[in-house]
Amino acid sequence: MKEDKAFIQEQLLVNTATFIKFINEQTESSFTYSPDGKWSFGQIIEHLNKSLAPVNLALTLPGFLFQILYGKPNRKARTNQELIDPYLQKLAAGGRASGRFIPRAVAWADKQRN
Repeated sequence: MKEDKAFIQEQLLVNTATFIKFINEQTESSFTYSPDGKWSFGQIIEHLNKSLAPVNLALTLPGFLFQILYGKPNRKARTNQELIDPYLQKLAAGGRASGRFIPRAVAWADKQRN
């Protein structure tokens, strides 16, 4: 499991760096462009920030505190792929963000804030 965690951490760093480089290369018009009701790059970043905030909090809590707040898991740990596959299936079936995970419009001036 530790090797899986190290691999995931490494991949997160690599993918984050690649994503940041890609976003930094965008022009104002491409950053704010929202094709056919889809999210702009700015909105994608906003959604990622909103979606990952609870995960980041959970990962920074000491194990005992996390267990007090959320209890013990009711199933065995899943692999990264076992988490990704159902997520992609839900998206393919038309799944959409809801509630607090829906991003607001993000202006070019807000690019560095995100």
